[in-house]
Amino acid sequence: MTKQRHTMVMLGAAIFGCACGGSHAITCPPGSEDRGDGKCHPALQCPDSCPAGMYADTVACACLPILIDAAVADAIVGNCDVPLDCPSPTLANHVSLCGRVYDSETTQPLDDGTQGTAAGVEIRLYDPLLFVNDPSTMPFETGAVDSCGRFALKNVMSPGPFIALAIEDKTGSADDTYVLTGVARPTTTPKIQLNAFVTRHDTDLAWSASAGLAGPTFGARGVYLAIYEDAATPLAPLAGTPVAGVTGTVAGAQDPSGDYYFSDTTPLSRAMVDPAANATNGNGAMLVIGASGLVSFGGMSSSCSFTQVSGATLANVVFVQEFAGHCP
Repeated sequence: MTKQRHTMVMLGAAIFGCACGGSHAITCPPGSEDRGDGKCHPALQCPDSCPAGMYADTVACACLPILIDAAVADAIVGNCDVPLDCPSPTLANHVSLCGRVYDSETTQPLDDGTQGTAAGVEIRLYDPLLFVNDPSTMPFETGAVDSCGRFALKNVMSPGPFIALAIEDKTGSADDTYVLTGVARPTTTPKIQLNAFVTRHDTDLAWSASAGLAGPTFGARGVYLAIYEDAATPLAPLAGTPVAGVTGTVAGAQDPSGDYYFSDTTPLSRAMVDPAANATNGNGAMLVIGASGLVSFGGMSSSCSFTQVSGATLANVVFVQEFAGHCP
């Protein structure tokens, strides 16, 4: 967009210049140039290189920021695998939220800078405690992701001890591709790095069919997706490697009537539910439905320990929680 703007300005100047008359090309000494007005001006020195985060624009003859817009890339789409810089908040009682959006089934990034899918979603920020008590609560702020599905939100109001970030189809869009999918984090640090997720309706239908659910889908009922990880062995983009053999807990106890596990052995895939399984497989993941109110979720394992985390299952919401396990 920036490049097009400068091109139009220069093209317009050339067109109007032709109508002026009275000027003609002259020979200028080295280091100067004729700009069409019959006078010699100091030649513009276009940069060959620029600082990090900028590029040399040959039209503007200047260093311009590398901007990634969800609809049109200004000039260069940067390396999507490089995280955006996470700025520190400059206001009291505010935080910065930074990360990237991934698919809850495949763990693939929402977009690679070329697909255009990132343009169809928005970030919604909630006070999670208010949202659990009243799911009709509106987000207190919305935001956008870049064309890679990354985000860096500065000076976000801290609503309390926790903040929730959810991804959904863009407000006003005719598309209905995703189930509202959220994560929550404590606001104890000023800069919060996190993975966010989208859950496609296709994924929700596949999970529900493979689980043998009758009636409403997981997403329609409200589902908690727990991913149990060994924090000592990161597996990008997750903070740890998923752990097999974990039994999930709700309010400190196993909930066999409401928990479901996957058959996937690939660590980053969550495609098929195995209704007969009673512990995590190689993807370390579990689905829970039917939890009442705000309760504690955790996990039991012979090889790892997991800290319990508060959460809920709310109609038409997928809530994702990565559990960082200690696995000596």
